[in-house]
Amino acid sequence: MSLGKKLLHEAKSAGLVTLYFLFAFGLIMLLMKLFVARYEIEISEWSKVIIGALIIGKVVVVLDNTSWGKRFHGHRGIYDILYRSAIYTAVVLVVAMLEQLFHAYGEAGSLTAAFNHMIEHRVEGKFFGNMLMIGLSFVVLNTILAFNHALGPGTVRRVLLSKRVADD
Repeated sequence: MSLGKKLLHEAKSAGLVTLYFLFAFGLIMLLMKLFVARYEIEISEWSKVIIGALIIGKVVVVLDNTSWGKRFHGHRGIYDILYRSAIYTAVVLVVAMLEQLFHAYGEAGSLTAAFNHMIEHRVEGKFFGNMLMIGLSFVVLNTILAFNHALGPGTVRRVLLSKRVADD
């Protein structure tokens, strides 16, 4: 495969996964806005949605091509789906905690003070709610990818976008 074709294939793979996460994270943000609308709290984190989708879209494509992403290939599909979803969610959890620690470090000045600040000012419900939704979005993505792998590329798209024949 030529370099141009390989780059196009990678861009297409990362692009589709990124669009999926853009939709999923946008839906998560919409749900958050609906949950806090009663309290007149404004949430506008579109930049986080876009940047998160771009980063995770590429990370998923990279991890899928590593030994971690291929560990359960050849096993039952459910094991592969759950394993990859758990690994990807764990990576997002660690990165999110490091991001919070980084911001707390900027305010506190030392790592110990930053960690204490992060613990004192945590918002568990929002954080773990986001992690749950992100984990579920990984389960859905990995399920779609498993169906495409088992039934052939484009199968899920064809099933979802084709007209159904009316049952008589």
